Amino acid sequence: MELDQLVREAMEALNGGEPDAAREKLHAALELDGNRPDLLHALGALELQRGAPGEARPLVERALALLDSGAVPEALAMRPHFQLSLATIAEAEDEPGQAEAAYRSVLADDPRHAEALAGLGRLQLALGKLDGGLATLQAALAIVMERDAQAEAQGMREFIHAVSSFREQPARDLLEAHRDRYCAFFDHHAAQMEAKGWVAEAARMRRSADGGIEPDLPEGARPYAATRIDLVDPSTGQGGLVGDQPMLVALPGLEALTRAPVLFPWPGLPFEVLVSSQCPWDHLPVQVMLAAGDPLELVDPVIGAWYKAGFEGRFGSANAGRFHFVSPPDIRSGTGVVYILDLGRAAIGAVNDLLERLVALHAQHPVRRVILGRGHLPEPGR
Repeated sequence: MELDQLVREAMEALNGGEPDAAREKLHAALELDGNRPDLLHALGALELQRGAPGEARPLVERALALLDSGAVPEALAMRPHFQLSLATIAEAEDEPGQAEAAYRSVLADDPRHAEALAGLGRLQLALGKLDGGLATLQAALAIVMERDAQAEAQGMREFIHAVSSFREQPARDLLEAHRDRYCAFFDHHAAQMEAKGWVAEAARMRRSADGGIEPDLPEGARPYAATRIDLVDPSTGQGGLVGDQPMLVALPGLEALTRAPVLFPWPGLPFEVLVSSQCPWDHLPVQVMLAAGDPLELVDPVIGAWYKAGFEGRFGSANAGRFHFVSPPDIRSGTGVVYILDLGRAAIGAVNDLLERLVALHAQHPVRRVILGRGHLPEPGR
């Protein structure tokens, strides 16, 4: 099949809502001509769309390298789009420094590039830079309004208003809203299934080598990382989840806050604590960065002891309100570490307990930043 026909069919599949078919056609087209930056970028955008930034990165970087070779007449028009894709990839892979560099590369050529300004503003908010992020978004909004793009401008105004308004509220309100809504949702479904004989929050157990019962740890899990299943039918062992996606909760009148992570300060602690506008109680990132030292050696024992306490019911009761899951630690930027937790129906006091434990750690090994929810830890030197 000829290259032009493959490209046409790829675009038709893409416009027809068939991304898998489009990917297949683009792969075939690149086998015929692997030096087409537009095709490389299109395939990278599809990989990013399906949640595979690691697959997208080499494609977009290769496309940019071809533009920089000087052999592509349309390079000037293509480069901003490719740089914006690279920024999105970097954000998805939690590399905010690279994302910022990509946005600023676009703005160096065109300081009034609204999409780059908007992306940079959102990135700044996800780093906790509220003043800078809002100012950058206001600059983007002014350009969008000049173009009379009413729908886009309205969305930006709503988001800016929500961020500006919530600054007057305690950051803790975000955690409480997410926790309360999720627990109400869980209670509703648990009550329905318990009436059918199902059990909520059962621990996953297995038979040990000596014939006893022990926690059934996921492969690669830390020794403390026992798990619970939301709901289980004890007669069959069939399990079920309460919700199939992390629950993001919109505050009344500030619904736009759920559109992107924004980090708000929780004052009064001896280190920086930030709460994200996206802090799902059932899939909560807990991010800790030390001023120096090995976070696996210093932070992991703290998280482990806290998780074990929550798993055993410290923040709930004998029959409910226990932690369900903690991911393996993910080291970031040398001194940072990220955990993802399902806190089940635990009380909000679980967060206070965690912060108390981190304050104790801070007395011996200074903590630089804690993020509760989605957002970015700073990179070294920033």
